[in-house]
Amino acid sequence: MQMNKFWWGYLTMVLVLLAGCNTPSVPIPATQPPVQAAQPVESTTAPLVMKPTALENTVDPSGEPTVATVTVEPQVTEDAAPVLEGETTVISINMRSGPSTVHAVAGTYNIGTVVTILGQTPDRSWYYVQPRDNKFGWMYADYLKLYDEEEPIVEIVPSPATRFGGKVINTSDQSGVNGIDIAIVQGTGEEVLRAETVSTATGEFEVYLPNTISGAWRVVIVGVDCESNIMSDACTYTGTFSPDLGITFTLPEIPALQFKYTP
Repeated sequence: MQMNKFWWGYLTMVLVLLAGCNTPSVPIPATQPPVQAAQPVESTTAPLVMKPTALENTVDPSGEPTVATVTVEPQVTEDAAPVLEGETTVISINMRSGPSTVHAVAGTYNIGTVVTILGQTPDRSWYYVQPRDNKFGWMYADYLKLYDEEEPIVEIVPSPATRFGGKVINTSDQSGVNGIDIAIVQGTGEEVLRAETVSTATGEFEVYLPNTISGAWRVVIVGVDCESNIMSDACTYTGTFSPDLGITFTLPEIPALQFKYTP
């Protein structure tokens, strides 16, 4: 009986040792470390707009049709048109609803105000602008300094508007006289409405007034610029203008607005 207990104890010890031989030497952690998701890689190249063409089925010389393919052509997107900006050069400037001092004031701005130039009148005397406050209106061109004088500006014909246009000619050769200051006036005293313009290199002038105006108006020469082609180096001229009292008319009729300079 004691011998059987001995053999059973011996057998139990052998089984324990054999089981221990299959135990790994490196312990397995209770939990695995989390796997980090791959981070997206940002592309350093500009994206291309891809334009797929139509599917095409082709046939090889054996007569067997090939797999339809898609040809993808890269299309480079065009850059936006350059923005032309400038700034005001006078202490205070009015932006108006149209290109004349007869139009209503749409805002008043201090010197150094930056504006985007969106267009100009055909005679280049007024710019259509957008200040940083996102309003829109017209400012007199002589009171703005453009950051890029070479950048072309689109011409805008104001509409709706009443246009006054004419010409100043030199009777000696029928050429145009530039630099003539011309006023379009209605009324007198505090009730006066007045807009001004300057003749161009061809002698032509024009001004756009609100289409709501009516009544009697007068167009008259009020000055001559020193840069005019009739001026001497001393900024003087010796001739005369006619009609010297201006041209008077009543809307809606607008006569031919022509002034003559006789040396």
